[in-house]
Amino acid sequence: MRRFVSSALALTLVAVPFAACSDANDTGSAPFQNGSGGSGGGGGVAAAGGSLGDGAGGGSGGGGVLPSGCASDTYDGQLVPLDMYVMLDKSGSMSDGGKWSAVSSGLTQFVDLPDVYDIGIGLAKFPTPPATPPAIPPTCATAADCGAYGPCLPIFGCEGGLTGATESCVSVDYTTPIVPIATLPGNASAFKSALASISPGGGTPTLPALQGALDYAKVWAEGHPDRITIVVLATDGLPTSCTGGEVAGVAAVAATAYNGTPSLKTFVIGVGSELSALNQIAQSGGTGQALILTGSNAQEFLDALNQIRGAIGCQYVIPPPPAGQNPDYGKVNLAFTPQGGPQSLVKKVGGASECAGGPGWYYDNPANPTKILLCPSSCDTVEFTPGKMDIVLGCETIVN
Repeated sequence: MRRFVSSALALTLVAVPFAACSDANDTGSAPFQNGSGGSGGGGGVAAAGGSLGDGAGGGSGGGGVLPSGCASDTYDGQLVPLDMYVMLDKSGSMSDGGKWSAVSSGLTQFVDLPDVYDIGIGLAKFPTPPATPPAIPPTCATAADCGAYGPCLPIFGCEGGLTGATESCVSVDYTTPIVPIATLPGNASAFKSALASISPGGGTPTLPALQGALDYAKVWAEGHPDRITIVVLATDGLPTSCTGGEVAGVAAVAATAYNGTPSLKTFVIGVGSELSALNQIAQSGGTGQALILTGSNAQEFLDALNQIRGAIGCQYVIPPPPAGQNPDYGKVNLAFTPQGGPQSLVKKVGGASECAGGPGWYYDNPANPTKILLCPSSCDTVEFTPGKMDIVLGCETIVN
């Protein structure tokens, strides 16, 4: 994946009255506009060492990065809370080489971490028996003859029929979680109990399992737009069985969810060797590449979960306007102050497609915003650079 470093970012929100301010869109063409506070002038968002509370400049030099008189009360910021839905492979090969012990122990340690407060987590497993015994023909000429239980194997018939159809190839059978998504630490007990009840066995019908997980996650995300919902696919093998169930088919499912509304990312943890083909699923799911682990180290699996948690840390709650005022999404600005360095303005872009490798921020939904998202370049800046991000309400949004 592109990055998995926990941010040292301290986020501050600066709330200001939604009054008219001078036009701030003429500060230059660079997406980051440096500013340094002045001892007698400046204002707006001050430079490093300056005050953010009253609009006065700080330090030495000229004015801040926003017009004077725009900043007043300062509030603690809040990252958008995360919900993780884990689709866990329990195939027979997971019992080999200590893999199951490592995965289950890593998951147990994760839900018991003291700093996962308010993170939501849910659990599902695959394979699972079909809810309704499928009608599989004894012979076949093509995969179409087998329905979901292909492929068609010459002479032998439908692959699903050879196993007695004990493993479902229908996605709806994977939409019911073992443990529904709920926040930690409250959900830790149910999660650990369910995990302890699972024993490895069966094949790897990844296609219907991931589709079912994404279907569940979509419904959850639609009902919780103020949170980030992701799916974590943990598996020790390449997809097998079920019609269209090869890597490309699974990747297509991940791509559809990522490009849909709401957009759902699929993170992939590969447990074992020779799993580089799983990168295709992760890339299609919007997460770059799979995390491939040795398979027998619980700490390694725990680290992977923490890396996934850190990888989506660049989405912020939009602060509410002052009491009695309506939100004005055209009067929101962001400024980043690295530790010991000058503050820089982060300019708004039209959307993810306009990041183009450069810095900036955008709304998740321009027509009805619920979150502020950083472009990858700006996300790298705040993740790899100790400092703080300020969200300022009240001045005309400075756009790139």
